[in-house]
Amino acid sequence: MKFIRSTFCFLRYVITRPRDAVRSYRQAFGEASREEAIRFEESKLNTLGVAIGLYKVQFGRLPTKLDDLCFNNHQDAKWDTPFIHWDGPKTFCDSFGFPYRYSATDGKLQLVSPGLESAKRHRDSSGT
Repeated sequence: MKFIRSTFCFLRYVITRPRDAVRSYRQAFGEASREEAIRFEESKLNTLGVAIGLYKVQFGRLPTKLDDLCFNNHQDAKWDTPFIHWDGPKTFCDSFGFPYRYSATDGKLQLVSPGLESAKRHRDSSGT
């Protein structure tokens, strides 16, 4: 039971404070290799996807923009806490410093990390 509780605490920290989690990771393990950076950004992107999914479950719709995850922009009565901790303008930038590209049209979600896509292309073209 203690393990489950600590796991949930860790997940809440990562979901609500992704930028702090990135800093903690880098402090603990140093600058990551390209492959580690790619894996880390994939994990961060998945975490953001989970937050978007939780938002959809709570409100029955996708957020119109990413900062809807941080602020009650639509004055929803069901709002009780942010899905992602606001950490300034860089909150929705990927680990490589690029802003995420997000769109939600006709109930379909598109979430792209430009830095991740670039790192993968570079990795694939260099053969590593």
